[in-house]
Amino acid sequence: MQPSSSLIELRHLRYFLAVAENLSFRRAALQLNLSQQQVSQTIANLELILDARLFERTTRNVTLTEAGLTLLARAHELFDHLDRAVADTQLSSRGETGTLTIGIAGGTAESLLPRVFSDFRDRFPEIHLDIRLQSSGAQIESLVQGEIDAGFAISPLPRPGLFLDTLLRTGFVLQAPQSLIPEGLSQCHLSDFRDQPFIALANSVTPGYSARCNLLFEEAGFAPKIVQYADNRQTIMTLVSAGVGVSVAPALIEGSRRVGVKNVPVASKIQVELVMVSNCGDKKKGLSSLRDVAKSVFGFTDTHVPS
Repeated sequence: MQPSSSLIELRHLRYFLAVAENLSFRRAALQLNLSQQQVSQTIANLELILDARLFERTTRNVTLTEAGLTLLARAHELFDHLDRAVADTQLSSRGETGTLTIGIAGGTAESLLPRVFSDFRDRFPEIHLDIRLQSSGAQIESLVQGEIDAGFAISPLPRPGLFLDTLLRTGFVLQAPQSLIPEGLSQCHLSDFRDQPFIALANSVTPGYSARCNLLFEEAGFAPKIVQYADNRQTIMTLVSAGVGVSVAPALIEGSRRVGVKNVPVASKIQVELVMVSNCGDKKKGLSSLRDVAKSVFGFTDTHVPS
């Protein structure tokens, strides 16, 4: 007779394991809080379904047959898989499993974002973070296209359907060759550098941030002479260290340093923000957990949903 696995119930296997581990129908019945007759009948039914004898019984001993030993190993594997399935389901229900794809802008709070991701992994080890280096502008497009779940961007432009959590507000620094900055200068006025050539991020890379830079220069009373545009902050620092020009940058890039480049805070009321941005309709619990961890690390948040 060909056995049908659909006829086997979990109780069959639980009763079988109890007898196999105790090698006694009486002790198995006590463990299961059942009558010995119920256990015996269930094992007999299982043997009928399998068309295999699982135990050798005498008046004194119960031993496993070869078929019983095989089923014992497979039953343990089955319950291990079942326990894992239950645990994974519970983790998923709580948003503690799966994958989150995250975009980060280069140079964004290098001392703080790693802590966000480290704390998140400590709290939710079953959630994999796929972290991608993307400009702030590219993050917005990736969110709209569903290619990432969230981004950490610098002053992104508001856009309908996006959820913005401001994590940090900061001013600007002037990045200049070391030789151009007087010893001991702790703050500078941007207008003092109006005659210097400037290097800037391309507007298409970070349109929101570029708009803040325009406000900064308007406040300083001059339009900078841009001699070169770059598509990332590392390239700008390389050009500055080579003496090509100076640049302005968010103060939150303080962790990004380059030999020969001096960062000097700019005296200004204009600020930029580090923002966690995601889609309004995204209900992933893992995403809300990441948001909570980021808030706790930065100790500040201001949520905005563009209309």
